[in-house]
Amino acid sequence: MFIHDQQGLVILADKQANKQAKKEAKQEIARKLLPLLDDETISQTTGIAVEEIQKLREG
Repeated sequence: MFIHDQQGLVILADKQANKQAKKEAKQEIARKLLPLLDDETISQTTGIAVEEIQKLREG
């Protein structure tokens, strides 16, 4: 029983790490597009909310 719980935690941690890595990759792409495109286009391209892109622009 204990082994299955540990395996479940490892799988969950792996999924969360993949999700975080994808989010960071999208943010990096958005940062590179900031000088080239408007916020709406970046949002459509990356799937990041316009509000989050505006935050990236601010700082």
